[in-house]
Amino acid sequence: MIRWGTEEQKAEFLPPITRAQICVWQVLTEPHGGSDIANCQTKAIRDGDHYVVNGQKVMVGHHLPPDYLWTLVCTNPQGKRHENLAWLHIPANLPGVTIQHMNLMMGIKNAVFFDNVRVPKSMMVGEKDQGWKIVMGAIDHWPALNKWTPRFFRDHYGTRTVTIDGMAWRLDELMERILASSAERPAPYLRNELLAKWPAELGADISPMPDCTRPNYLESPLFPARVPPTYIELYIGGAGAKFPTLHYDALHTHAFLMQIFGVKEYLAFAPDQARFLYPRDGVEENKSAIPDVENPDLARFPLFRAAHGMRFLLHPGETLFIPSGWWHTARIRTTSITVSINTAGAGNWAGFRRDYCAAVACRSRLKSALLAPYMTGLGMLLSLHAQMKGIP
Repeated sequence: MIRWGTEEQKAEFLPPITRAQICVWQVLTEPHGGSDIANCQTKAIRDGDHYVVNGQKVMVGHHLPPDYLWTLVCTNPQGKRHENLAWLHIPANLPGVTIQHMNLMMGIKNAVFFDNVRVPKSMMVGEKDQGWKIVMGAIDHWPALNKWTPRFFRDHYGTRTVTIDGMAWRLDELMERILASSAERPAPYLRNELLAKWPAELGADISPMPDCTRPNYLESPLFPARVPPTYIELYIGGAGAKFPTLHYDALHTHAFLMQIFGVKEYLAFAPDQARFLYPRDGVEENKSAIPDVENPDLARFPLFRAAHGMRFLLHPGETLFIPSGWWHTARIRTTSITVSINTAGAGNWAGFRRDYCAAVACRSRLKSALLAPYMTGLGMLLSLHAQMKGIP
């Protein structure tokens, strides 16, 4: 929406999206298409000032009722593959939209049916045939997409030492383990690796960050820290590996996860599900006490039965936005490389400010007391600056 939407669309939709005030379902998968999303059979045919949409989407992993359906459609059934697609931001309450549960062994998914749904043409994001370009466009300028593989890291940085769960690994040895990883014998998962500590050429491979990560208040020169708390992190894992804890990001920052190589699956829970997730106490309140949410001990954690999560598959070139306070974890489907960045903006500044000042209070209560009003004023100033520049 930031990159391809009109100014009117940005003004209407981005503020409530970034503040998690509305729920938007991304509906891609179709009964006969599977992961081949370019094989889109949901048709959107122009009729005056509307598109008439007919088709079906399946395996939608959300549980919150949607306000909008971010939908890939085929606008020209006779057109060339990858050149006949478009995106529609469809209001979910339009006549002809039907949502049904799919009760599967993996949990509840949803099917969405479109039966002669008349969608105003103003709800098309981007041009009529730009759908595939939009799908692949957030980080398509990154050299890393064509360079970064486990073998690339093995060959170029093999002598480098990394630490995983207290154990040191030479990178070439680790990459070999990752390439041979399986669900039965998962390799160690390199995670939360700060790229600032790596050679500068890697940073150039993922620059600039996509527009959707801005504005990021943490990068402001007015931020009261010598080193801004913005972290760009690297994750490399083999098939079968998984993130060790269900959590939300510290300091209530947003997270943007950009997939470079392979396929990763995310499991996420909205903030209102926290009461079912058994948060730990104290400084680890952002982590769940459930050791394995894929195979929970329901006798020990009975409330987890009531938790409703959603799953996402992240493919190369795709970006996943995890809003502040959303619980999430991940497991690796195929050998995977991911980059993440944490951000703060108008939508999560209050939570970030509270957590940041509390962290400072652990070292100095006086400094925290002085810092709190400054952080409040800084948030107001940065929000005003963004609005003046037309950024939500």
